[in-house]
Amino acid sequence: MPSSSNASGHGYSAQASLSHFIRHEAGHVLLYWLLDRPLAGCVVTDKVGLTHPIRTDDTQELIMPHILVALAGMVMASEPEVIDELEGHLHEPGYFHENTDVRIVAEAMQSFDPAQRLPLLLQFRLLLSRLKTCRLPRPVGAPPRRVCRKNRPTAFYLPENRAIC
Repeated sequence: MPSSSNASGHGYSAQASLSHFIRHEAGHVLLYWLLDRPLAGCVVTDKVGLTHPIRTDDTQELIMPHILVALAGMVMASEPEVIDELEGHLHEPGYFHENTDVRIVAEAMQSFDPAQRLPLLLQFRLLLSRLKTCRLPRPVGAPPRRVCRKNRPTAFYLPENRAIC
């Protein structure tokens, strides 16, 4: 899913920083991981981000996971203005720039009944927002969190319950 700060037009976030693009692409990567879809790669610079899945002949692209993956970047990067714009122009995909996640979502939503599009989009947004705020418990027997830079706990846990900071 591409995202870019150099573009103009509808469907782009006003935020344009490296950390913004990292959060945006991390949302796509997380959803691909949850859907058990392998990735060819994820590239992020200070001006653009791109996450590309591996497509095989036996990969069947379903519409709802496709929408969730596209929305995940917007939700994880906290782009409410873009999602609000999507809600306002859900029935007209041509309103958005063609190389945006918003356009992908708007086009995919056209396969649903017009009366169900907005409620379905709101359900997807709520689901992803809850996923964003989900905090997973530390594994049983894991060592206490170590504090790294700026006194933030930043430990990652391996299956053997070893912490990496």
